[in-house]
Amino acid sequence: MGNFRQAYHSAGGQLNKVLMGIGITKEYLLKLKGGAGEQVIINDCIHNCVVIEESALRLEQELADLKKLSYRLMNPDTDFQEITSAIESANRNVRIFVVDDDQGLCDIIQKAYVRKGFQVDTASSKEAALQYLENSRPDLVLLDLYLQGGREGEDILRAIKAKDAGIRTIVVTYEDQEEKLKEIRALGPDDILTKPVRGGQLEAKINGLVTAMKGEGHVQCNRQA
Repeated sequence: MGNFRQAYHSAGGQLNKVLMGIGITKEYLLKLKGGAGEQVIINDCIHNCVVIEESALRLEQELADLKKLSYRLMNPDTDFQEITSAIESANRNVRIFVVDDDQGLCDIIQKAYVRKGFQVDTASSKEAALQYLENSRPDLVLLDLYLQGGREGEDILRAIKAKDAGIRTIVVTYEDQEEKLKEIRALGPDDILTKPVRGGQLEAKINGLVTAMKGEGHVQCNRQA
């Protein structure tokens, strides 16, 4: 258990660095609104972003090591690679479509879920998303409601529902008022996530919907429209 505790505390330390870095950077950005010492604040933000990125990469490795140790503790006779290969194989028949006007975020999500075995496509505009939906049928869509300054995600969600009501959808929005959320629920998404979205929160939502789809036999990836 010694190695497990060591990995656990090490991962926790990296997470604290990431969270602290984000908090400090947010404070600087808020100060930037006042207009005082802008260049100094910008330089500090850039430095903090670099530190956050480095800590996040180390955290990713720490968590991977921790996962391996956890599996070994649960079942010492089963090879970790066998377990992860089985999970990836089960996910390989699931196609996720990510729609967000932040291409960098699309790339991060795509890389993360491709590593988990999923097939992942992305689009960063309403036009690209609608064109994709004309030719392909994803199993699950992660959709930012606000694209390029407007609620263009509504049109995409309607197109998804018109194409196939069996396609699962998770809408992402910065709206947090109950009245606004009611309006979004009326559009018919399977779930709603409010920004900022945490990785674990997103993974739980996706895993829940994917498990439900597999149980109902609705996974149909690789089929053309």
